[in-house]
Amino acid sequence: MSSVEGTSSSSGLADYTKKVEPRKVSTGGVISEGDTRAFTTPGGEMGKDQFLNLLVAQLRYQDPLKPAEDTQFITQLAQFSQLEFTQNSTSAISTLASNMQAFMDMQNMQAQSITNASATPLLGKEVRVMEASFNYSGMEGREFNVFLAEGHKNGIAVIKDADGNVVAEIDVGVDSIKGGETTAKWNGKDGDKTCMAGKYTIEIMDINNSKTVGYAFQDGMVSGVSFHSGGASLTINGTQFGLGYLVNVQEVSAHIMESSFKYSGSDGKEFNIFLSEGNKEGLVVIKDANGNIVAELEASVGSNKGGDTKVKWDGRNNGVFASEGTYTVEVMDVTNSKSVGYAYRMAA
Repeated sequence: MSSVEGTSSSSGLADYTKKVEPRKVSTGGVISEGDTRAFTTPGGEMGKDQFLNLLVAQLRYQDPLKPAEDTQFITQLAQFSQLEFTQNSTSAISTLASNMQAFMDMQNMQAQSITNASATPLLGKEVRVMEASFNYSGMEGREFNVFLAEGHKNGIAVIKDADGNVVAEIDVGVDSIKGGETTAKWNGKDGDKTCMAGKYTIEIMDINNSKTVGYAFQDGMVSGVSFHSGGASLTINGTQFGLGYLVNVQEVSAHIMESSFKYSGSDGKEFNIFLSEGNKEGLVVIKDANGNIVAELEASVGSNKGGDTKVKWDGRNNGVFASEGTYTVEVMDVTNSKSVGYAYRMAA
């Protein structure tokens, strides 16, 4: 195709864009002689509309003595068709990607809703959860409940700091190759050095420290359920665990939690108390309707494995009978910092 001012056909659109003399004339949608709008798109790139404008202008201002050659014209039409196809494909792919992302977001929301709904019925249930990490106070050691899988009589409890450095390796073992439960006691030290307070992890490995053969765990009652962007979490013994750490659930049909009670103002009250595993002692904290503590009663069992006991409240607050009304009861650790059990009444 011939270019403006008699240039050879091989120079094509590139020469045309260089040699057109601008004249401020415009005649509607297709550019007129000298109109440079086709070369200044908002995105700085040539689209199919600009390509078509250039092609029409080239035909319009071709040298009549050297008209456009068929082969070059067909080639340029093919280039236009290819450009249009590419742009339409890009737009379609972008739309598809957006729709797919919206679909995946909806699926994630539905899955999270199902997960959240399955967590709520666990309130008040006795459960076992894997304990893969824990917070260390930096002041004393820690005892862990350990489960060894079937086929493993011995293993190693490996404790690491937040940077992944091994601070302790503790031998653990059970009586049978069928596996079972035991405990591991950490003295809170890395060699002779006391470890700093912070978050640590624990893994139960084989004796060669090459593969996982069990897990550390906690048993306790689900005292709360929390919902957040990452899913639902269960509060057990004052610590939150994700649903993915849940090992099993036990139905406690004989126990009905008693977190509040009506007090007549004339008599005391006896409470059935359950202390979760790992807690030999605790405090039964009674509060009035305004959240004021009216009594703290010591509770204890015979073993660190927890268990059931009873405590008696005389109905007094600093020697004076408390007023009639609704009161709450919580079973806390000896420092009154976290829940370690619950009060209950027996099912009829």
